[in-house]
Amino acid sequence: MFKKIVYLITLCSAYSLCGVAQRGEEDYKLKAAFIYNFTKYIDWGNANSGAFSIGVIGNSPVYNSLQEIAKTKTVNNKRIVVFHFDDPDDIIPCHILFISANNSFSLSSVLARVSKGTLTISEEPGFADFGTAFNFFVDNHKLKFEANINTLNEEGMKASSQLLKLATIVK
Repeated sequence: MFKKIVYLITLCSAYSLCGVAQRGEEDYKLKAAFIYNFTKYIDWGNANSGAFSIGVIGNSPVYNSLQEIAKTKTVNNKRIVVFHFDDPDDIIPCHILFISANNSFSLSSVLARVSKGTLTISEEPGFADFGTAFNFFVDNHKLKFEANINTLNEEGMKASSQLLKLATIVK
């Protein structure tokens, strides 16, 4: 467990070493790595069996980065399957839904289509305040994330205290 925590902290620190000019695709590779590592610190309760599913709504390079991770990694010994959704009506039940900043739909229309028990992760300012479980943001050239404890509780999930120590908590 200690190694996992050190790895997550290292990921946070590594971002600060990347210059602003190197953002973009590297930013999304880092977000994909965070998303994968979040899986190690979330208790989904009675999550469904089968593959571990991650959805991405909107066009985002994070989709390709998650596909690369899915080729070699598993979550709780389950293979990872990554889906892309163009429209909220296309969203199927999944363990994680990443809501891209390039998504052209309102947050409320996306969240209305999300199944209970789905970890929602966004990258738009204020989205954690409006109902996503986690939200990425950049502060002093460092990638950070917010956590909405109420959303996690409503979805029947628990985040480990080690993960929450790294987050900015929103209520």
